[in-house]
Amino acid sequence: MADVLLGMVRKLNRDETRGIIMNILITGATGFIGSALIEEFNKKNHKITILTRNKKYLAKKKLAVFESLDDVSDDSIFHTIINLAGAPISKRWSTSYKNELIESRIKITGSINALVKRLHKKPKTIISASAVGYYGHQGSVIINEESNPHDEFTHKLCRMWEEEALRSKKLGVNVTIIRLGVVLGIDGGILKETVPIFKMGLGGKIGSGKQYISWVHIDDVIAAINFLLQSNTEGGVYNLTAPFPVTNAQWTQLLSRALARPALLPLPGILVKLLFGEMGEALLLRGQKVVPKRLEKAEFKFQYPTLEDAFSHIF
Repeated sequence: MADVLLGMVRKLNRDETRGIIMNILITGATGFIGSALIEEFNKKNHKITILTRNKKYLAKKKLAVFESLDDVSDDSIFHTIINLAGAPISKRWSTSYKNELIESRIKITGSINALVKRLHKKPKTIISASAVGYYGHQGSVIINEESNPHDEFTHKLCRMWEEEALRSKKLGVNVTIIRLGVVLGIDGGILKETVPIFKMGLGGKIGSGKQYISWVHIDDVIAAINFLLQSNTEGGVYNLTAPFPVTNAQWTQLLSRALARPALLPLPGILVKLLFGEMGEALLLRGQKVVPKRLEKAEFKFQYPTLEDAFSHIF
């Protein structure tokens, strides 16, 4: 009998957060990942608060909406804060836009730190987004969370973003950084932009095609965030990418096959540089071969570990 009771207690300890209705604050909630998170959290009946100026867009959703975190009262209670806010990176990088990319991330993250500092009851966790761009250009070397970065703009941007998020650790909050790869789904992200091109038969590899793409299915992003919230894992950095990155040439071949369209029009590297400048060179012609070492060690199971799996589901 004692063994049975002990087993029940252990199970309750493992599942202590799984059945709880949580209060969750999300920034960047109107984006691709944020919208999918809201849909998932609504299914679980969590109470969701979001930071946005787009009240009209969210009018039909049962959400608490704030335009500024300054408007959130000190006695508000949030079990977790999920920080996804930041200006889109896939836009030509002028000096002024680089500053906007940095400021948009640092300012919101700093506002979260200020909110946490004044809340009477601190959130248990903060999950803050970053990107595999943290590692910079790495060629075909396999990259995990312990790998050294290459110092370039994407690394600087992500490093500053992460350092700001980690400041809340001093307030007793468990801070988790998720370094996202290219997120795949039909409703947003890279596929929303590229699929119409491939459907017209105008797709092709970019540059040499040898650069690696570290990608992840949107369903696995949502599942991983839920996993990190519920499994009482340690904070710190987690690569949120599928276990099997591919080269741009492999990506092109698999997307072409999934859409049953030819992909015979390559985009030369020199044209990428002319059209998109430094952004195109960093994001389209270079890459990282990133693996999710810490998530796999924590026994998180990807629904779509290979790009074939992901494209098969999406299309």
